[in-house]
Amino acid sequence: MYIDLKLGNEIVSFSATQNGDELKVQLGEETLLFGLVRRDTKSFALTVDGRRHECFAARDDSRLFLSIDGRTCAVSLIDPEAQSEEMGESASYDIEPPMPGKLVKLLVEEGETVAPGQKLMIVEAMKMENEVMSTVDATVAKINAAPGELVAPGKPVIELAPIEE
Repeated sequence: MYIDLKLGNEIVSFSATQNGDELKVQLGEETLLFGLVRRDTKSFALTVDGRRHECFAARDDSRLFLSIDGRTCAVSLIDPEAQSEEMGESASYDIEPPMPGKLVKLLVEEGETVAPGQKLMIVEAMKMENEVMSTVDATVAKINAAPGELVAPGKPVIELAPIEE
């Protein structure tokens, strides 16, 4: 089974096959084995190649919010037509929190250049601090919130712009 997921602003494609209680995931050239131990409807332990990770989940209408070892991301399934549109020039550079919470700290300033994987802000949600990172090379064009303010998905906290060459 081939699956396309949107993780934050990044689209990840992979194939998955179930083998008993494990899920074998082929991500590019890498193969990972996932196992799941459910505690209740919102918390579980996930093993990836034998390493255990503590996880929590919450859902809204269209997304699943996963917190894995304290790092949170929004996950949603992508249909192929929407994916091809999003991969075009209209790619979003709006950085939103993965779930409603309080903006604890901004780690960038307007005009700063950022790279994929760079931490942009910290949002406290569900009694956990979540780091939100850039998925693109870009410049911070605008910051729309200050530490201490409540933030939510659908309302960009940081607006990035493509780097002009």
